[in-house]
Amino acid sequence: MNSIPSESTTPSKAPFLALWEHFKDELLASDSESFEELKRERVLNFFGIPWAIEKLMVFGFFICMDSFLYTFTILPLRILLVLYTVTTKFISNFKNEEKRFIHLNISQKSDLLKGVLIILVCISLQSVDAAQMYHSIRGQSVIKLYVIFNVLEIFDKLCCAFGGDILDSLFSKSTLGDKKSTSNTNGHLWPISHFCAAYGYILFHTIILFYLAITLNVAINSYSNALLTLLLSNQFIEIKGSVFKRFEKENLFQLSCSDIVERFQLALFLTVITVRNLIELSGSPTSPFSILPTSFIPLFPAMTTLETLLTPVIIVFASELMVDWLKHAFITKFNQIRPSIYDRYIDILSRDLVDGNVQKSENQKKFADSSLMVSRRIGFAALPLACLVSFR
Repeated sequence: MNSIPSESTTPSKAPFLALWEHFKDELLASDSESFEELKRERVLNFFGIPWAIEKLMVFGFFICMDSFLYTFTILPLRILLVLYTVTTKFISNFKNEEKRFIHLNISQKSDLLKGVLIILVCISLQSVDAAQMYHSIRGQSVIKLYVIFNVLEIFDKLCCAFGGDILDSLFSKSTLGDKKSTSNTNGHLWPISHFCAAYGYILFHTIILFYLAITLNVAINSYSNALLTLLLSNQFIEIKGSVFKRFEKENLFQLSCSDIVERFQLALFLTVITVRNLIELSGSPTSPFSILPTSFIPLFPAMTTLETLLTPVIIVFASELMVDWLKHAFITKFNQIRPSIYDRYIDILSRDLVDGNVQKSENQKKFADSSLMVSRRIGFAALPLACLVSFR
């Protein structure tokens, strides 16, 4: 009978001791060193993304610039060289009694076709009235400008994705090669159909880029806050559409290449818009019909015309940088990807450049320059941009 109370008091202290031990553990608990180091590494990786992504962007930017300038520098010289070769062979055949067929290799044929395509597209665009298009877009509301800009960006990305395949098919060996390798019935129709498809693609893509540049020009020269409403909101919506998706390293590489092309096109558009605005404002800057955005003048009354024009341009480009940094920072954070992946992307593009030069040295009749091959891998469309700049 005396042992019953002692047995009943022992279990009553056990819950109290367990609660006290749990309370002490909560008060004295600390994160493990490995977990603290992991959190520190995540923060460092997050803030290291801007530097890592900008190295890739700058490298890709110069690849796109090299491919773009190739169209205005090396390509015309190559076309003149082909025309000189054809002329000399034609004169030699005219002097000699024995007539020989003038044979051109694939590279020479592709150069001539590129020149013909650029000329035909520029001639076709002569009927486009840029002033009427500018004022028709300028008369739209901010919401319509927002919708137009988004639709044009979507079509631009679709054209970049599919247009490169059309041009590669036209300039391929199966299309421009020896007709003996193809059937007699389709030997001549095959190149013609591919040429028509390439012409239609370049014309359509150039018109899309032209509308995109004019819409951007309208937003920059707007008398209200349509610039920030149109561009900034559209760019930050891009973060919403990309951040919360699952990305593998291959998908991130494709996204980075798309951002490189977008960055180069934006820089080119802003440069062309600024130069054209400077030319138009140099004559009569105080005219009431001037396109100078008056919303920036009260804020900075002592600014020159150049500084006033560069203010919206800097805002647009700075917002593009900020959006790219935030987008890639959160994508790498949520998908647990280190910033060193962008160095691997640079190595991939560099290896393509080096491999292209090595192959070119081994085979002097190589189809294309290595920079053009890398630009096609990025998804950069040089011919439509060249037609756009040549047209305006």
